[in-house]
Amino acid sequence: MEQLLHVSEILGTTTALTREQGQTIYEKICGLIDAGYTVSLDFSDVESILSPFLNVAVGKLYNKYSSNTLNNQLTITGISDEQYNIFEIVISNAKSYYKDSQSFNQAVTNGCE
Repeated sequence: MEQLLHVSEILGTTTALTREQGQTIYEKICGLIDAGYTVSLDFSDVESILSPFLNVAVGKLYNKYSSNTLNNQLTITGISDEQYNIFEIVISNAKSYYKDSQSFNQAVTNGCE
């Protein structure tokens, strides 16, 4: 069973910019996936998307679910080519980070000393 989430309706705006907005979407996606739904995340009315929003709304999902689960239970619709490019970067970074977050954090910390 599929559930359609209209991002602009949930956020009440045509911009998806902040981590807080991302958390709202993340919680809705998790609730539906955990209940056994497939989720279609619709960005058709969203004019602006920034990576802080996507890092939480979508990227954080890779900490909780496998790539296989997300490939089977989450679809993204209504995005432009430019927005799709941002999604690809965020998803790639999330997969790398959550695969070995301890080493990633250590490398960042050591690089800052």
